[in-house]
Amino acid sequence: MQDRIERLRRDHHTLPAADAHSVAVARERGMPDDLLAFHEECDGAFLFEQSANSWDFQADERSWKWRLLPLDEMRPLTEILWIEEDSPLRSEMNSWYPVLDVCDGNYLAIDAGTAHR
Repeated sequence: MQDRIERLRRDHHTLPAADAHSVAVARERGMPDDLLAFHEECDGAFLFEQSANSWDFQADERSWKWRLLPLDEMRPLTEILWIEEDSPLRSEMNSWYPVLDVCDGNYLAIDAGTAHR
């Protein structure tokens, strides 16, 4: 894993390691151990450098797409996306957490619910 982290740091823009409290909260929410191990090394990253665009993320004076979210920004999708109150997906999505923001309104998410671990 350390080799992959070093390659990520070399080729992309990474954030400093997550603090112990953020890791503990994420662990309580059911985040997988390998995801927590990654965030103990770098608490997120910007993956693809782009020419400036209003949809891109700005970091280190460059524009980026695809952002691996810091642990503190991983909240249930029901808190991030608007979902109809009577949608059958609403209760399921309380255990879905975004891991990656694609930068176009879409997320890659994981299901941290106990039934899916």
